[in-house]
Amino acid sequence: MIILPTLFCVLAVGVISFLLPKKWEVDAIIQPSKFFIQTEAGRLEEIIVVDPNQIASEINEATYTDTISNALNINRRNFPKLRAVNLRGSKLVRVIIRENDVEKAKQILNSLFNQSHKDYFYRQPHNESQYSVQQSNLRFSRF
Repeated sequence: MIILPTLFCVLAVGVISFLLPKKWEVDAIIQPSKFFIQTEAGRLEEIIVVDPNQIASEINEATYTDTISNALNINRRNFPKLRAVNLRGSKLVRVIIRENDVEKAKQILNSLFNQSHKDYFYRQPHNESQYSVQQSNLRFSRF
């Protein structure tokens, strides 16, 4: 008696999971702008322009959502949530987006970097005219 309802529930969940749209997690690692100054002793010291926690909090507070959604013609209601975390023990920020369409997620991350690179982000090689998230810098995983 108990086996049949349990088997039915397992089969129903399996069928439903195959029918749901696939979600992808796309993430990128960013490094805040920095510069080096030389001390009187001749050593180079690294100066971070903006704290990585501040960058992460601005992304999490949806500061760039309106600008990105307007630039890409995405309805504000359909805009996926961007999540940013400061990687522990480093000065790097990981930006994560979950979306059904990988290309749309890449465009959103590209737009995020294009909108904010003047303020915060420094990427190698540094080229003001071209800031783009390249395929090798993105990691896709099925969620």
